[in-house]
Amino acid sequence: FRVVNGFDEIMSGQTVYVTADGMYLAEVAPPRPASPLARAAQWLDDLLSVRAAHAAFLSRSYVTDGRGEILVELDKDTLPYNGVVTVTARIGENEQTFTLNGQRNDLRVTFSGGDGDFTTPGPQGYQKVVRMTVKRYVNDVEQPVTGNVSWEVDSEITGLSTGTDGVWRRDKNALNGLMWVDDATYVVPSDGSWHLDEIEGQAPDNKTTVYLADIVGSRKITVTVTADGITSPETTFTFGAGPLSVFRFVQTTPLLPWANSNEPNAYRACNDTPFDHLTPGSDPLYPDNWTEGQYVGGPNMPTREHYKTVARLTSKGAALAAGWANVGPSYYFWSGDAYKERGVFGVRMDNGGNQGSFHLATENQAFACLKQ
Repeated sequence: FRVVNGFDEIMSGQTVYVTADGMYLAEVAPPRPASPLARAAQWLDDLLSVRAAHAAFLSRSYVTDGRGEILVELDKDTLPYNGVVTVTARIGENEQTFTLNGQRNDLRVTFSGGDGDFTTPGPQGYQKVVRMTVKRYVNDVEQPVTGNVSWEVDSEITGLSTGTDGVWRRDKNALNGLMWVDDATYVVPSDGSWHLDEIEGQAPDNKTTVYLADIVGSRKITVTVTADGITSPETTFTFGAGPLSVFRFVQTTPLLPWANSNEPNAYRACNDTPFDHLTPGSDPLYPDNWTEGQYVGGPNMPTREHYKTVARLTSKGAALAAGWANVGPSYYFWSGDAYKERGVFGVRMDNGGNQGSFHLATENQAFACLKQ
């Protein structure tokens, strides 16, 4: 803006107070080009932008330079959707109002599908797929996206216990268990490793519609998209509870087997009570030897089927995504299913296989507990 008096004389050194319909103003205007033509070009280019290094204010005072000019920058992110903004400039008692017509360019991300819990398997098993679409708008009118498109996804586990004995044993912001897929009907394979803190699959660069699968659940994702030189605001989506949500505790430090009833054991840890029916006939609940497959977990020990819903090969491998440690061939998780007369079955997380034994502590056994 240029300030002149009634005789069309330039007024330098004048303090001008500026507001702009609730839009933010830059704290300091940048150096201006020397020529009037270049200044006009820069003013048009920068009118609706604000440099990151400048703080933003709803009103500012400016001092006219030797040419009687001030340069006011407006933050494009606070431009009204109709693109029309009213600027008010005041010098002393004199006030003038200008109406500017600008363009608001923004990206908007929408989600479809992928909602609801998956504690029981759906058509594609224990997984959910969300469809994400980005669109560009100019003054609230949809326009085509013509440039490169890149997607960024952050994750936060929100509904599983965490920590050294939690169900989710990785950082709560880890990306394990997420996978870029081709479409909403894609079936996540059962042989995934899920050991890397990154999204599996091919990143969907330069696509305006993408699909993201989750095998874990209880997770909030935050999505930003950059396209045509514009970055979208953060948009969030939450996956419902998945197969891991039935567990409350995971112990990967081996405990002594049930046969050593005077030692801490998985039954006691899950049920807060001693295990006292190891000897046939010693407990009225189990007067005879156990029948293989009989549930004796009392009631917070998982069955073999509970484990297999989160194991690799028998399901998607959510337990591996969650970081249930050391899943080698000799690493089994206690179940509450009886093996022969007084043993129990263990289940491997790397392949869902099970083995029965009286003394599984020699097999480096771990366990999980169900929610009470």
